[in-house]
Amino acid sequence: MCAGTAVLLGLRRVVIGERRSYVGAEEWLRQAGIAVDCLDDPACVALMERMQRLKPDLWQEDIGR
Repeated sequence: MCAGTAVLLGLRRVVIGERRSYVGAEEWLRQAGIAVDCLDDPACVALMERMQRLKPDLWQEDIGR
């Protein structure tokens, strides 16, 4: 998720599929008045684990490392 975009667009709620693979700026979003819910969905967890395993370079690029 891109927290900055959510704030700039004035979103009122963000739903996160899972937060195990990467912890974002949830607290910052809350401080900006945005409701944050995390589903911790097993399918999302499996999808992110698969991406990290199959495309580690792309994953590192996406998270800014």
